[in-house]
Amino acid sequence: MANITKATFLQDLQKRFGSLEKFGDSLSLFKIKGTDIRIYIRYSKTYPGQKTWYGLRKYDLEQLEGHPSLLCFLWDEQKEPLLIPYAD
Repeated sequence: MANITKATFLQDLQKRFGSLEKFGDSLSLFKIKGTDIRIYIRYSKTYPGQKTWYGLRKYDLEQLEGHPSLLCFLWDEQKEPLLIPYAD
């Protein structure tokens, strides 16, 4: 995986909750194996002025509907990820 921040986060998730599996036609959609919990992971590098940019694909968001799901935003040198329940 090209992004160390995302790779580290995925490793931490697997340690805490077990195996993850990709689903759909995206590199950003994951399920915790054996559950219906879906996670949409988006990463942005930090731009000058401490700004980030996250492109969210409508198709990916539609894959979260009707399931317990989280949006997860990652950035360089973060202390902890920003997790937002999809229902919110």
